[in-house]
Amino acid sequence: MGADGHIASLFPNTDPKVDDPVPLRRLTPDPLPPEAPFDRITLTMPALLNAERLMFVIRGEDKRTVFDAATRGEHDLPIARLLGAAAKDGRQVTCFA
Repeated sequence: MGADGHIASLFPNTDPKVDDPVPLRRLTPDPLPPEAPFDRITLTMPALLNAERLMFVIRGEDKRTVFDAATRGEHDLPIARLLGAAAKDGRQVTCFA
């Protein structure tokens, strides 16, 4: 998870949906990060939610703040969408910080 709340390559501007009909997408982040200025191939929300386990390793206080806010439903960033959908399904999410 990035400090902007992205997961996999599902960035906030890509409007990831928990009911996306395909398992993979090609996406272009906007703006393109200067350290990685290229298109991405990513798993979609349903593909991530289909995983046997959801685990996150969070490094840095800025990322932990975004993750904790997502668990409380305080924003609509991709991490919050994923955690919200996982909670509805009764899925356990493990976070290592």
